[in-house]
Amino acid sequence: MDYVKHALQLLEAKFQREAEVTSRAPGRVNIIGEHTDYNDGFVMPIATDAATYTSAAPRDDRLVRVFSTTMGEQAEFSLDDLQAKGAGHWADYLQGVAWSLGVDKHELRGVDAVIVSDVPAGSGMSSSAALEVSWALAMLGVAGQRHPDKKALALACQRAENEFVGMKCGIMDQLASILGERDSAILLDCWTLEHEAVPLPADALTVVVMDTGKPRQLVGSEYNTRVSQCKAASDALGVRALRDATMEDLEAAKDKMEDIVYRRARHVICEDERVFEVAEALREEDYAHVGDMLNQSHASLKDDYEVSVAELDLICEVARAQEGCYGARLVGAGFGGCAMALVRTEAAEAFAPAVKAEYDRQVDYVSRIFSVKADQGAGLV
Repeated sequence: MDYVKHALQLLEAKFQREAEVTSRAPGRVNIIGEHTDYNDGFVMPIATDAATYTSAAPRDDRLVRVFSTTMGEQAEFSLDDLQAKGAGHWADYLQGVAWSLGVDKHELRGVDAVIVSDVPAGSGMSSSAALEVSWALAMLGVAGQRHPDKKALALACQRAENEFVGMKCGIMDQLASILGERDSAILLDCWTLEHEAVPLPADALTVVVMDTGKPRQLVGSEYNTRVSQCKAASDALGVRALRDATMEDLEAAKDKMEDIVYRRARHVICEDERVFEVAEALREEDYAHVGDMLNQSHASLKDDYEVSVAELDLICEVARAQEGCYGARLVGAGFGGCAMALVRTEAAEAFAPAVKAEYDRQVDYVSRIFSVKADQGAGLV
């Protein structure tokens, strides 16, 4: 589907308006570095070729009218009365972004807009960040601000999710959506925001997203609990954030913290180390070692961080048994949703149906398995 054309046509059909801007913001898949971002650590995501598009036309008042094809409904709010509906309502993300851009002193105006997307919701590809970034670019675009600072834009979207929506996410999702590069993963320092491209050649490696079909559950409450546990660990270690601690530091301070806090910290510290191992292995084209690191990451997320579920474990096991699979692990917050596998490109076509057949045979859910490509980051189209 031509999503840009679809958005333009819907804007005219729903609101009888012609778009002044259309923005695109991709979802992301994180190759390695899970639950490290809110510990100011290191991550390695890709921006995907699945994206969210917003077509918008400016209004002469402060009213926002927006239709989402994903949700199949229209929302309205005033820029002068931004109030969260709560319970993760999709329009809260839009209101939160408008509020956060206002905090940064951006002058906004009302819009009529349509949002279309092929980023699967609730699947660990960060549909929320794609929505936030696409919406922010559209809001700024109709206000005449066509070239915003990329990192400031990501921080504004993160603030919206942290302080308006109430999800204490890190900065990875928004920055991945904005900074992505074709055929590359992004090695990102979530504290300094420094980043560099790491080769992920599509002719050699295919990233396969494996949606278990199991809805993510308890994500908000459990995610925020993990944030608190990591803060308890960093306090016990006497560091600003866990990215500043080593395993030697953690072992020395083990008696100062509960076992569950120790295990949470162990995952984060070891996961940061795995990010650099994967970066070096990708540069050296040592894809077997990359796969080993992915498998270790999943084991750590399952045992130390306790965010996996039986379906995620199973789909990763099935994936690893297939020809050409280097490794597999859960992605995103966990508790359901998606895993990812890194597969030799020449084996990728046979991989998806084989995994789906075996996984679907063993569970009551229906999986969805598809490949994504590392693509360019967000912008106006």
